[in-house]
Amino acid sequence: FTKDSTHILYITCEDELGNSVEDEEIFLVDSTPPETTKWYEDPFYENNGAKWITSNTLIHLDATDEKVGVNATYWRNIVLENEEDWHYCYEDCYNWTPNYEGDWNEYTEPFTKAEESCHIIEYYSVDKLGNVEDIKWQCVFVDNTPPIAIKEIGEPHISTCGDNETPAECEDWVSQNTEFTLSCEDLGDHPVGAEQICYRISLNDDGSEYLTQDYCEEFGGEMGGNTSEDWCCVDIGESYMFHFLEDSN
Repeated sequence: FTKDSTHILYITCEDELGNSVEDEEIFLVDSTPPETTKWYEDPFYENNGAKWITSNTLIHLDATDEKVGVNATYWRNIVLENEEDWHYCYEDCYNWTPNYEGDWNEYTEPFTKAEESCHIIEYYSVDKLGNVEDIKWQCVFVDNTPPIAIKEIGEPHISTCGDNETPAECEDWVSQNTEFTLSCEDLGDHPVGAEQICYRISLNDDGSEYLTQDYCEEFGGEMGGNTSEDWCCVDIGESYMFHFLEDSN
């Protein structure tokens, strides 16, 4: 049969004496392979075609076949360890060429990727008639490295801190005109980029009275953001600046 469809086959067989028999059978022809889609649970981020996940992100493969059904789904992971190959992940592997050679895993449940790098995930499915889907693939960065927050204190500023002392062991004096600059630096070979910087300000040593909302209203930001409600969070660009509004500790 040359076409995917429902075919009715009529058979008549007759001998030289005119004895005959007839048969009628129905055949459903399916040469179409399954269709597999891949999707990520959170945490997941996408920007300009490049994709990022962490080692906690579950990766799902869903396969469907409208006729005989899916027999199995297979996947494998290729880690691009050389820096000159990382462009594949920024381009979402547009120029990648897959093949069926090598070891494949049968997909039975969502999986994760442990290693920080640029990963190429290849996958395909086979239906119960043996129709094989063309290999699909997608590139993704795994980024498990958190950003660091950077605080810069302007002038006037007097510090009693020695080289080996922590801020809790010494004192910093500033005025209400001293500008503080907060910024973020995302680390690692494949940083996804910092999204927010969050801060809170309290009076007194025990932190019993927070003034964060006053500062959030004065200098811009959103109370809560991606953290608890007593923090002010700002969608970070290059930096965020504020100064103290009252004389206090």
